[in-house]
Amino acid sequence: YIDGTHMYVASVSTPGQPYSAMNVYSLLDPENPVLLRRLDQDYPFISQVHDMHVVNDTVYASCAYDGLYIFRFDEATNQFMQLGSLSTYPDQGYNHSSFLSSDHSTLYMCDEVPAGMAVKVIDVTVISSPTVVDTFYSNAGATPHNPYVLDDILYMAYYQDGVYAYDISTPTAPVRNGYFDTHPQNPPGTYPGTPYQGCWAVYTDLPSGILLASDMQMGLFVLDVSLLTSRKDGPRE
Repeated sequence: YIDGTHMYVASVSTPGQPYSAMNVYSLLDPENPVLLRRLDQDYPFISQVHDMHVVNDTVYASCAYDGLYIFRFDEATNQFMQLGSLSTYPDQGYNHSSFLSSDHSTLYMCDEVPAGMAVKVIDVTVISSPTVVDTFYSNAGATPHNPYVLDDILYMAYYQDGVYAYDISTPTAPVRNGYFDTHPQNPPGTYPGTPYQGCWAVYTDLPSGILLASDMQMGLFVLDVSLLTSRKDGPRE
């Protein structure tokens, strides 16, 4: 994840060096990243970081079975500082990924393993004590992969259910306002075989507002948001 001139990299394996749960690099010279700090230099008890979302050097780290940890990288001291954590919470599994609401009050978090976990809505207004305030899913049994926020819309890459869009104008109360099934091999609400198939990621940052959705089996989808959010029939919130 790139935030300004810093690049954060999860689960770093380098030949001849010990595994690192997360590193931060300087990109002042973008072609030659310079390692600034390893997370285990400050917090060796974090066994893995799978992914992270970073805003202004505040790192919302999805730490697999260790849960959610929030760090800040202090460039002045060249150290990570823990700001908060959520090491246990309802419907907990393998903490895979998260994304922050535009007003920085709410974090949307996905547990990927075991299959069929709910998306968690986390109040991070008090960053030292994040709290689960709601959970939701596209369909019972569906598995979420990655969340993305663009303005007041939360887009979910939802494996076999495709792309789901939620109105988060009230950040702690997502309301589904559309979807597109990139993976029509199975009817909505049924998940035969491995659950880890279908929509893998959504790219939201094109100037046109067009979405790019990547499906592991079906390829690349280029989506008109107005059409996606007009499809309100089908599965419940």
